[in-house]
Amino acid sequence: MAGQGVNAVDTTEGAAARASDWLAGLAAGADGAGTPPLAGLLEVLVGCWICERGLAVEAGRGRLRTVAGMVVRRLHVRAHGHRALLRCDAALVLVCAGILRAHGYRSATLESFIRDVAASLPTRGRGGPDLFPVRFLLHRLGLHPGPVPCEIGADALLRETDPFRGDESAMRSFASQVAAATSYGRTVCSRDAALRERLAMVAPVWMLSCLREYDLELAALLLRTMGYLKLRRDRVLREGIDFLLEQQQPSGRFGFLARDLAGLRAGARRGAVWALDVPITVCCLWAIAEASNPGFVLLQLDRTT
Repeated sequence: MAGQGVNAVDTTEGAAARASDWLAGLAAGADGAGTPPLAGLLEVLVGCWICERGLAVEAGRGRLRTVAGMVVRRLHVRAHGHRALLRCDAALVLVCAGILRAHGYRSATLESFIRDVAASLPTRGRGGPDLFPVRFLLHRLGLHPGPVPCEIGADALLRETDPFRGDESAMRSFASQVAAATSYGRTVCSRDAALRERLAMVAPVWMLSCLREYDLELAALLLRTMGYLKLRRDRVLREGIDFLLEQQQPSGRFGFLARDLAGLRAGARRGAVWALDVPITVCCLWAIAEASNPGFVLLQLDRTT
């Protein structure tokens, strides 16, 4: 396994406070990472939101509002902002739209963009689990009637989910189907007890396997999936939270990535901060928050949105 983090028994609040400090500083130009790409700035906004709403970091520090203001200013020039948003993940953009609304910020560019996304989707039809997050988020933003609940493809899933032979594609398909079938933990995944038992067996095994391979992003995804399957009493869930907490560096970022960054020149290292450090940090925060705080689910957005 990778090296030890700040404190193996650290609290989630302490870890979130450090991560929030690092993310906000990064957005402001600290750590030598240069001007953030828009996608990176949006990820920082989401990370700060998770720390504040999901992990109880003191809201009075104002980091989230500061980053929200940066995002709005970046999007101020409509033509440039719209093109930049096209290069960002749609679900990330929609989550950020909800966060900005919750704090009283409105970007004409962003609102126009998410209306365009809504208009591009048919209002009827099931769609697949991969499209479910976008439909779900648009519904939470009041721009879509909402996705039809997806059913888990039991035959295909059972055939693919050998707990000792899972590959990345199968794991991601598994996670997306569970998320869509449960609406991120709001409903039971299936009426089929045998299927539920099978899923409950697979998720912890695969999550631990990803931790052994030090694939933090995929492990974090599967840890959240365990929460959607109501496996909060499974000791493996607690082990997953503790392991991710141990991966925090003193700076606040998550992940010991020296092997991935070895040999990079200064310019490439700055880019790697946004391409690797920020996404992994946000993934870890997201998983820790949802696994440790049953009342927080990122993609359900805040009620004030």
